[in-house]
Amino acid sequence: MTGKAAFRMRVAGRTAEIRPMYGEIRELCRDYLAPSEGAADIMAEITPEDIQREEVEAARQGQGIIPPARLETSAVLRKIAAAMPQYDTFLMHGVVISTAGQGYMITAPSGTGKSTRARLWADHIPGSLIVNGDKPFLRVGEDGVTAFGTPWCGKEGWNVNMSVPLRAVFILERSETGDSVERLSFGEAFPALFRQAYRPDGADERLKTLALLQALGGKVNIYRFRSGPTLEAVRLAYQAGGEGL
Repeated sequence: MTGKAAFRMRVAGRTAEIRPMYGEIRELCRDYLAPSEGAADIMAEITPEDIQREEVEAARQGQGIIPPARLETSAVLRKIAAAMPQYDTFLMHGVVISTAGQGYMITAPSGTGKSTRARLWADHIPGSLIVNGDKPFLRVGEDGVTAFGTPWCGKEGWNVNMSVPLRAVFILERSETGDSVERLSFGEAFPALFRQAYRPDGADERLKTLALLQALGGKVNIYRFRSGPTLEAVRLAYQAGGEGL
């Protein structure tokens, strides 16, 4: 049985009903709350087994002891992310920035410097704001890719409940020898994209996620972004990603 009242949230264009054990998740999702009328697209009922799974995963990643209420926020995200591929949507680890109504994503393993570049971009390129700082959803449609803010946004807390058409993805690599932005084919970019995409446990959902990744490669420009944490590097990326606007 759940310990707290169920609630609904709207994220990436879908309504999810959350049946939590603790209260922290509702507070996290406060900017995404939705009315309870009608049928929900996704059901996320959290059990003690879900909390235990997150505890094991946190230990595997060396995160130490995390309170169960905090673990539940990860469990809810996992359930929503597992259901999203059926709606042509998947979770990607990265930062999404909106500039003049166009979306740009920086993706890389944790600790590479995504947040540093994103802060420079948002602070110094006019018309920019950070849509999500860690775990946005990407929806792949016939006309392109749309990036959505989510409450799961990293320690900086950067998130806005909005969507933006995604124009470019930058695969960030640290560089001490100069800045460069290189256009990649999907085949060249795939290993890095695959590592940063959430891959559900279910075989069908995983195959769908791979198909969505491949479709993304045909709709969005992808770049290798080698840089130091400088404004000049960020401006170089924006110039490359904004070509043709």
